[in-house]
Amino acid sequence: MRVLGELALTLVVLLITSAAICRGDDNPRNEQQEAGKKAFNEGRYQEAESLFRSSVASQERAEPRNDSQLAIGWQNLATVYLAEGRNPEAERLYRQALRIWESTPGKEGEVAVLLNNLAALLRTVARYPEAEAAGLRAVKLLEQLGGGEHPELVRTLENLGELYVALGRYAEAEAVLLNAITTQEKISGKNRADAAVLYGSLGGVYRVEGKYALATDLLKQSVTISEKALGPEHPRVASMLTNLSVVYAEQSKYKEAEVLLHRALSIWEKTVGPNHPDLAAGIANLAAVEFARHRYKQATELGRKALALNESILGPDHPTVGINLSNLGSALTETHHYREAEEVLQRAIAIAQQPKSAMRPFGADTLRNLGHLYRVESRAAEAADCYRRAIEFRETLLGANHPRLIADLEAYADVMREMREYAEAEKAQVRALGIQVRNALHP
Repeated sequence: MRVLGELALTLVVLLITSAAICRGDDNPRNEQQEAGKKAFNEGRYQEAESLFRSSVASQERAEPRNDSQLAIGWQNLATVYLAEGRNPEAERLYRQALRIWESTPGKEGEVAVLLNNLAALLRTVARYPEAEAAGLRAVKLLEQLGGGEHPELVRTLENLGELYVALGRYAEAEAVLLNAITTQEKISGKNRADAAVLYGSLGGVYRVEGKYALATDLLKQSVTISEKALGPEHPRVASMLTNLSVVYAEQSKYKEAEVLLHRALSIWEKTVGPNHPDLAAGIANLAAVEFARHRYKQATELGRKALALNESILGPDHPTVGINLSNLGSALTETHHYREAEEVLQRAIAIAQQPKSAMRPFGADTLRNLGHLYRVESRAAEAADCYRRAIEFRETLLGANHPRLIADLEAYADVMREMREYAEAEKAQVRALGIQVRNALHP
């Protein structure tokens, strides 16, 4: 039964510097913008927010008003809000800035950068069609401005790749991220913080595809580069550590995963505070590791904490909340809280099946977890139905020969044997063995 949480994906957002717009104008408001940008890049979000808010307040009072400077101020403050998990406030400011840039001739580059940041926000709140439209528009604008080598194209492709991961469109995600890496290396080389984010994102794709050696190598590189570029206590380093911990946990390297998660949680507690989605993701992943080590009481307690945090931050129907519910349902099953476990798992399935969730991968995991609960309760026919649906779900997302189907098929074979449907059980078992052999010969 797979219960590991999703990766704590890093949002890649870009601040437009006032210097790039004002050509070195050194008035006090621009100095605050530059100081705020520096604080943001170093992970000091509260300080950055204070500086940007002060600058924006001055710009809003200025006579005559400089709309370009005001748009920069709104956009940079919105980016801090996004990093802090304050999504409605961030979206309001992004859209205010977008109206200015779109009405100002010659600002296509600024429009593209803002669209990329807005796409990252929309992905966070699971508004996927809007996020894709904004991301694709940003890519088109940047390609028109600079061909295939515009410096901001890398970040835009990275965010688009992350969106495709969220949608379970892994082949598209891999293609987009490889394109971003090629562009990054052509423009800036391999050892920048931006490259670290790209390696981490592509490593996340390989992890989902079961290519653990490739995933581990890329995620280790992302941690090393981020530590050198940003310092060991930066929030982005914590995200990279968490992503690497997930790969370790999925290979049953639980001790290594736990060490990384505790370090990540320590960083987040110092930098982003107690009410942030990344912190919630770290807690959820630690709960999954505790579950895998058969510490079900601790897993339940941590799972409840992560769920409460994400519900308050993201709302009750967000896909990440669905993942939390799926994992909590498994922990409740193992602690014999069967009625609550069923309610929690059914709620997770409902979230996975929402149109905006776009066949989220956790739906297959949740169906198998619910099937396990039904088997424990001797409800074999209902368990069999869950396993069949899980297999169909997984095939749609990952194809007919993906290694993650093996556990689904074996669980289905077991329940078929319990129901004395021996021919069906053998058929599923043979198929599981065939996938195992195929992937051993062609990893």
